[in-house]
Amino acid sequence: MLSQHVEGDTIRYTEMFPVLRALDIGAERVAEVLDEMGVLVDDRRPAFDDWLERKLDGLTQGISHDIEAWQRMLHDGGARTRARDQATVWNYLNAIRPVLLIWSARYHHLREVTRDDVLTVLATLHGSRRMNTLVGLRSLFACSKKNGTIFRNPTSHIKVGQQEYGVIQPL
Repeated sequence: MLSQHVEGDTIRYTEMFPVLRALDIGAERVAEVLDEMGVLVDDRRPAFDDWLERKLDGLTQGISHDIEAWQRMLHDGGARTRARDQATVWNYLNAIRPVLLIWSARYHHLREVTRDDVLTVLATLHGSRRMNTLVGLRSLFACSKKNGTIFRNPTSHIKVGQQEYGVIQPL
């Protein structure tokens, strides 16, 4: 890697990796040494970006812009928001993606989604799928309202499930 290296040159990770793979050498330790020397430029694209790009495919531009902002806020955190676990970020988007695809066929922006649209979607779901979808939609719309991209949260005051408590048999 350093045979042709002169003072001031840098080595890109994407250029280093194929050479090391051909020689069957692990890239982690070599990258660590090159980074310690100050010559490594890590130009790899984060896997999260590729995953998010695939998930946003098929959504209208107005909706995908809000989804991307929401996912990046969950993944990276914000000024007053801590970053969420990677599994939480994935689960939220995976739970609501089918709904977003349906809405993308009708609407151009999340601002157009009404409470009736949310209730219609939730009426078709049961159990944990209903709960996960509602939690994901609540998170999305709360973030969008906080950012000022929507004016009203259509998921507010929707209950997760109705449970009736009472006496099993009247006295």
